Amino acid sequence: MGCITLTGDNDYLIDKFVKDKVNNFTRNHGDLGIERLDAEILPAEEVILRTGIGSLFAQYKLVVIRKLAANKELLEHVEELLTAGGEAAELLIVEPKLDRRSRAFKILKDKTEYRQLDVLNTSPLINWLIEEAKAAGGGLNRDDARYLIDRVGTNQLLLENELKKLVLFDAGISRKSIDLLVEPSPQSTVFDLINAAINGNRQRAIKIYKEQRFLKVEPLQIIGMMTWQLHLVAAIKSANNKSDYDIGRDLGVNPNAVEHSRHIAARLSQSELTDNAIRLLKLDVLFKSKAVSADDALLEYLLSF
Repeated sequence: MGCITLTGDNDYLIDKFVKDKVNNFTRNHGDLGIERLDAEILPAEEVILRTGIGSLFAQYKLVVIRKLAANKELLEHVEELLTAGGEAAELLIVEPKLDRRSRAFKILKDKTEYRQLDVLNTSPLINWLIEEAKAAGGGLNRDDARYLIDRVGTNQLLLENELKKLVLFDAGISRKSIDLLVEPSPQSTVFDLINAAINGNRQRAIKIYKEQRFLKVEPLQIIGMMTWQLHLVAAIKSANNKSDYDIGRDLGVNPNAVEHSRHIAARLSQSELTDNAIRLLKLDVLFKSKAVSADDALLEYLLSF
């Protein structure tokens, strides 16, 4: 029996792999042999049993098991699970968050085709966008691909949807068409907002802030995102020689966010970072306790970096 384990934080690639595997199996053997099991709600014994049960109507079987880590008993019997289906079955285990210290992880790593599918860093994500644009009949250069990522974020499903829209509008994707058709993601522009403020680009900082408010992002939400950004900068400053991937893994954030935030970390001294964090905290308390013009106060804060 062939066994594949899919793990990692790239939901887009994981879902695409499962979809492609199911579609390929259906083309070759029909859909009667496909079994989908949720290990979080099914007892371990039933998951193993249903993995092994054949069908009168299908010679071959594909079993997709999700949420393995939520079933402790099944984790303890993972070796039995891997052999339950026999030679005529293929087992696909989808578990994004495997404990790398566990015995089950070591077994799956050694005895299955183990695939770690993580969120792409900026450079491979740019390459992917360029290839996707080409496959869709369009064209996209590296600078505009990076601009699209900065505008949308690193979610590949969102990027794919925006790319399809852009190609339909004009096969030769340009920054002009991106500005026209793609709304900036609030999370992706908070970096630009702080970066503009730190660099003393007052006009751009005001423009980005007004864009956020136009998108109905409230001042307290902007404070929340800025707090997250400054927390990330603080983590970078205290991480010594850790890589972007290791910092992102420790904090549970995208390595791309770490990469982008290094520019801010390089511009802010430790004392400036501390001062700005304290002032931001005071703003948060002020907005929640008194009737003030939040927009005026937050803009004043941004322009005083």
